[in-house]
Amino acid sequence: MMSPTKLNKTFEKKRTIEKIHTGARPNQGKYQLLPINSTVSDFPYVVLQNTREIKMPRRNVLADGTEQTYEAWIKLLPKNAYTIKDPSTGREVSSLTAADEKLLDQAYQVWEELYKEVDGRNNAMNPTIGGAIRRKNYTVFYSYVVSQYLNGNTRTPDRQNFSALMVVTSKGFMDLVANSIADTNITAGLSNPSWDRDIYNRDASGRKGFLMFSISKADGPGFNISINHQLGMEQYLAGVKIPEEDLELMQNPVEGFLGWQANRDEDSPVDQKRLFNKKLITETIEFMTEMLTKVRLAKQSGTSIEEAISVTNKTLLNEQEPTNTNGIATNDPILAEMAREAGKKAEGGYGNNNFVGSNAEEIAAKNTNPFQTPPVARFDPLTGTPVGEEKKPEPAPFQQPAFANNGFGGGTNDMPF
Repeated sequence: MMSPTKLNKTFEKKRTIEKIHTGARPNQGKYQLLPINSTVSDFPYVVLQNTREIKMPRRNVLADGTEQTYEAWIKLLPKNAYTIKDPSTGREVSSLTAADEKLLDQAYQVWEELYKEVDGRNNAMNPTIGGAIRRKNYTVFYSYVVSQYLNGNTRTPDRQNFSALMVVTSKGFMDLVANSIADTNITAGLSNPSWDRDIYNRDASGRKGFLMFSISKADGPGFNISINHQLGMEQYLAGVKIPEEDLELMQNPVEGFLGWQANRDEDSPVDQKRLFNKKLITETIEFMTEMLTKVRLAKQSGTSIEEAISVTNKTLLNEQEPTNTNGIATNDPILAEMAREAGKKAEGGYGNNNFVGSNAEEIAAKNTNPFQTPPVARFDPLTGTPVGEEKKPEPAPFQQPAFANNGFGGGTNDMPF
């Protein structure tokens, strides 16, 4: 007699740090921040230039067998995002094998061909094309938010004392950080040469300064952003203490940014986790290749590119193996069958809870009062898909630019962008 399958581990819900996409209108305003240094690089900011993204539909099966369908922007990060800390030297090094790099190059190539074929640059505002493929420049960093002021409010904080992964899409963000550091070096550097350590560290309490960050939509393209380093704030911050359980989660901003898309490497410390998800990248290449083929056929036959994209999405959903909310294929045959039956009964093969066409940024942008009407159906699970055991090569040297000339890196004025 077969013993019943336990579900508590398969469908385990993990605690996460919330993401704040600062470009979304509901999140624009002023922030008093205590940046948290990455345990990999020893400074907070990670710049992810030229991140290629493709939106893929996904099928989730819940513990009761019901299925939910949504779309996720799959992120093809630049190679220098996949780093670890070498345990023997303490240096930041690449975690990619030669095979990983070859697979990433293939993904980049197919993405570029698809982007060119659909003219993604000129069709960015087309809801189907621009809503399927895009290129972004991100800066991500963990921070403890002392106060958040939204919608032009500068007197009463909308929220206080919470941890977040800040996601900034302004290309000039790091230039403004560098300029503010240079200005603060002039005004405070002579009397306090190590002032940056008063703001940038991993201390739970005892901070002596904070980062003031403000963002609003510009009249034209882009955003209005200001950055200031505020020092001499010991008394103001005396009662502020970052929860230790939050610090435990706020270690590698790249892992937090990828979320469930990161490879599950549970046996390694966070600063040594290899985040490259070979299985997901392979699936993404196959999906983009199928879409590229259908788009080219549509152009040759004079039919709609938008329809070709739609058909590709429907085909993937019909053929895709459902996963749980952690992105892992269920090992329970009864739940798998329930999910398949739910998919068959749903119109168009989209499951019985159709969230296709939504993502966290779009939901946030449409929610004008997120504190009274919190967004629903956000899917930001933490996993990675398990892959076969591979022999881990010796880590390759990774050249990480220094952050500033007083405390980060090797004592130069170079900035990490």
